[in-house]
Amino acid sequence: MLNLFKDIRFSRYLNFIFFCVDLVLLNVALFASFYLHFGISKSEPYGLFFLANIVWFFLIFINKSYNKIKIEYLEVILYKNIGAIVLHFSIMMTFIVLLKYNHISRLRIFYFYLLFFIFLSLSRYLMRFYLKEIRRLGFNARNILLVGSDQQILRIKDLLINDIAYGYNILGYFDDKQSVQEQENIKYLGPIDKIYSFLESVVINEIYISSHSNLSASILDLIKVCENKMIRLKILPDFEQYTRSKKVTIDFYFNTPIITLRDEPLQNVANRFIKRSFDVALSFFLILFSFLLIFPWVALLIKLTSKGPFLYKQIRNGEDGKQFTCLKFRTMVYNHQSNVQATINDSRITRFGSFLRRKSIDELPQLFNVFFGQMSLVGPRPHPVFLNDQYNQVVEKYLVRHFCKPGITGWAQVSGYRGGTKDVILMEKRIEYDIWYIENWSFLLDIKILLKTFMFLIKGSPNAY
Repeated sequence: MLNLFKDIRFSRYLNFIFFCVDLVLLNVALFASFYLHFGISKSEPYGLFFLANIVWFFLIFINKSYNKIKIEYLEVILYKNIGAIVLHFSIMMTFIVLLKYNHISRLRIFYFYLLFFIFLSLSRYLMRFYLKEIRRLGFNARNILLVGSDQQILRIKDLLINDIAYGYNILGYFDDKQSVQEQENIKYLGPIDKIYSFLESVVINEIYISSHSNLSASILDLIKVCENKMIRLKILPDFEQYTRSKKVTIDFYFNTPIITLRDEPLQNVANRFIKRSFDVALSFFLILFSFLLIFPWVALLIKLTSKGPFLYKQIRNGEDGKQFTCLKFRTMVYNHQSNVQATINDSRITRFGSFLRRKSIDELPQLFNVFFGQMSLVGPRPHPVFLNDQYNQVVEKYLVRHFCKPGITGWAQVSGYRGGTKDVILMEKRIEYDIWYIENWSFLLDIKILLKTFMFLIKGSPNAY
């Protein structure tokens, strides 16, 4: 029995076991939700059971959820479970409406998804604990060799040895020159040509090799040897010669591989639809709310405390660099110096305007920009045209931020990079956060940013002036 646990092929059985467990939990949640709501006096209609199971099978098929069982952080587990539950719920509701399942209680549906989420999260946590334990005991582990010592190898080494419970046992690395830095963490096994004799005496499951140019001949030789010994060889491509992005993706046009320098979730039509729908719905609600309680009073006070229009209009760059008219409540005395950034204790800012800026109320008219599709609720903040021209000359990848719609708030702003950015280093950090947002967008990330923005509105931000 212990030999079964030691065999790395045991993971294949784990895939099937966890699939069956999830299916059982799904049906337990269905039964439990029915009896929580109706008790034992009624018999359960089996149409919903059949539909829920079919939809779950479909989601497993398209997501390939059980192709590889691995240990993940708890927040990742919860995030994935929420995504699976929301997707399952959306498909189920679509079929329930189309099939006219009018007898199904909304409360019962709530009970089902609440229970299923709890069961699924608990199951994933126990699976995580179970895998860590058996791998700490040395079972179900893969023997790994590394070839090379450049940055690619260093990163994969750090990833694989971060936690022995991930199931990787790194025996050492081969390279034509010994890296002093690596001696402390991993054993140096000798120059690359010694790997062949090493493979004769030790069982190896996987080899990771750098694709650095001076190793190209070694890769060809290793492929032949590894395939004859049934060892999986994994090549780490060197994308850093093109980009620093951590989100490089590879697509295939027929049989031709194409490297995409960064992953952009908002290039997906479904993601754009979700984001735009949310923008329209929430901006419409906030516009109605603001028009009744905020807009008229703010406009009146601006007119009473300073001369000039209550709205300030400025041309800014939006998605793909297209220019649009950005709206704000006027916070400065009426003047023509719109190409000068505001500073701390700026004499142009009115007393009421200072209050509007601290509370970000001056940004409220941009809800119209959101509603009409020029902006989004969340995204990189749009800069004035003169600022774009200025920083594009000195900040690398500055214009990448225009790969998506600008936002009223953004990841950089809730991470501490709000307000004026006369310092080039601060602008570089803001751009770094903006690009990270573009590469890592998700609907839940937008919600997180909006919630953090709301907290800033309540507390006030020291960078707002």
